[in-house]
Amino acid sequence: MGTTWTPWHLLLAILLGQRAPGDRDIQSEVQLTADALRLDFLFMRKQNTSGRVAGTLKKLWGLLPAYAIGEFKSVGRPYRRFNFDRFFTYLAAYFTDHAEQIGQRSELCGVLLVMKRSKAMDEDVAAYGLRWRDLGDGYWQLEGGPFKIVVVELKVAADAEDDDVLRFLARMEVKTVEGRRWIATQLGSKEIQMKMHEMEEFDEVLQTLLESLSPEQRLAGLAPEQV
Repeated sequence: MGTTWTPWHLLLAILLGQRAPGDRDIQSEVQLTADALRLDFLFMRKQNTSGRVAGTLKKLWGLLPAYAIGEFKSVGRPYRRFNFDRFFTYLAAYFTDHAEQIGQRSELCGVLLVMKRSKAMDEDVAAYGLRWRDLGDGYWQLEGGPFKIVVVELKVAADAEDDDVLRFLARMEVKTVEGRRWIATQLGSKEIQMKMHEMEEFDEVLQTLLESLSPEQRLAGLAPEQV
């Protein structure tokens, strides 16, 4: 959330667009105010669903009300002290601007996607007087505030759900050919490459992909003089 998107955000947006359940409309880079601030993601319940079952973050969707604001703290831009204050402000601002549409505060939820819980996050949450409730598999609910807030530790959820794309986003070892193929397909798309090329951390994403490949896979397609 803010003014800068990275390739990690774009890959997560693609993953959610393809594998979120059919009853969720996934919007990304949602403009919050008249200035440049944008929400990373807005998850809205659809009226007419496609019937697609959740293929990623499988435990998340059943926890959400009609509207949810999502913020992704990537490897290169992890959670930092006081990020929670800004996130909470954005929740309140979105509700204020859309109160008639949303109705009750209980119909708006915040979702924080982080690598792991950290001391900085724990201190920020404690300052708001909120309580952590462990939902298992890397999912937490923050209780005691006006809005429901779900925190997902991607490094835990990725292994709990055996989700290789989440592992990649968390810079963990990708374990399956299917996972590597999905990542390579997205990064090999000319349209996506054009979008990513000018983004910060583009080189880091490519390096992470290379690290996930075996030496044989890295050399595949190269002429002898290129080795």
